[in-house]
Amino acid sequence: MSKIPYIERDYVGGGLKGECAYLWALFLANEADMEDDYVAYDKFKAIVDQLAPKKGVPMPSSVHYSDLEDAIEKYTVNYIDCSDPPDMDKSGSLEDRQPEWSVRMSGEYVYPGSDPQQ
Repeated sequence: MSKIPYIERDYVGGGLKGECAYLWALFLANEADMEDDYVAYDKFKAIVDQLAPKKGVPMPSSVHYSDLEDAIEKYTVNYIDCSDPPDMDKSGSLEDRQPEWSVRMSGEYVYPGSDPQQ
């Protein structure tokens, strides 16, 4: 797997900016090619061909491709997990859990099952 591209959205319409969409389509086409998924490769390669920089043609400021958005969501939904850890005591309010989070984030907390010597 290659490095996951950045996500940059248009402030007005919320679509992906042209360069960002091009990089994601290129990334997803390469991923599909490595997985021998010919249908996905053709789909993202078509988007790459549409968005590829061309002399005298400006890059679109915002694009909306539902296939591209769905694929990006699959790659990014597990990338950032802000949920509570399963071993955290969830009784009480969020304010009650705040001290436990600060201890966990301080770097001094040893997670259950982990070796503190590593």
